[in-house]
Amino acid sequence: MGERTGQQLGNYRLIRLLGQGGFADVYLAEHIHLNTQAAIKVLSMRLTSDNVEHFRTEARTLAHLIHPHVVRVLDFGVENGTPYLIMDYAPNGSLRQRHPKGSRLPFTTIVDYVKQVAKATTGNAIATYRGSAFLFGLSWSPDSKYIAIGSSNNTVLVVDAVSGSVLNTYSGHSNWVKDVAWSPDGKHIASGSDDGMVLLWDTATGANFYIYNGHSGHINAVGWSPNGKLIASGGDTVPVWQAP
Repeated sequence: MGERTGQQLGNYRLIRLLGQGGFADVYLAEHIHLNTQAAIKVLSMRLTSDNVEHFRTEARTLAHLIHPHVVRVLDFGVENGTPYLIMDYAPNGSLRQRHPKGSRLPFTTIVDYVKQVAKATTGNAIATYRGSAFLFGLSWSPDSKYIAIGSSNNTVLVVDAVSGSVLNTYSGHSNWVKDVAWSPDGKHIASGSDDGMVLLWDTATGANFYIYNGHSGHINAVGWSPNGKLIASGGDTVPVWQAP
C-alpha cells in the first residue's frame, strides 16, 4: 500500500502515518471543516461492487461496539474501491508503544490491563465465525486484529477478530489444512496440510511465495521461532528449517 499522507478521504485529510499492519495502515487525520482529529484505518484490500455492501454491513456492526475500553468506529467509506474506517483517535498510543518488545511489566500492571479487557468483553463472545467446513488450527496475528484458520475445504481463512468476517481466503493445498501459524512480524502465514506440504503466504497480497515439501505424510502442526527465522513443522517427523 502506498503512502497516503496529504491525501483526502471523505471529509478528512490524512496528516501522518500512525501504524502499519498486514491488512491496513492507520493515519492521523483532520476533518477539513470541523478541524477535529480522528484515526483512519485504510484497508489494503480493494472492494468490488459485489462486496461493498458486505463491508458496509460489517462497518455498521463495528460502529455499535461502544465501550470505554474499545476504540469506537465513527464512520466509514470507500474511495476508488479502497475501504476505510474512521475511528476515535487515541493520542496516548498503543500498549506496544508504551511497552516495547522485551519489556518486563509489574504484575499489578498486567492485572490492570486484563481487567480492562474483561470489562470490555464481559466474558462473552464478541464475534463468531461459522463456516461450512471443519476448522482446525488457528493463529492470532501479532497485532491481535486477525485470526488465521485452517479448514477442511483445503484453504486458509483470515478472519477479522472483532466482526468474525472473512477478509481473505488462501487456496493452494490439495487436502485439509491442519494447522496455521502467523510469523512474529505479521507479514507471513505458514500452513501445514494433510497433503504433506507447508505453504507460506504473504499477508499483504495473499500470494503463496514458498512451498516446503520435506514431509512424506500428513502435517499436523507448524510454528515459527520467536525471531521469525526458523519454522518447525510436525508430521511423521519434526524438521526445523530456515524461513525464506
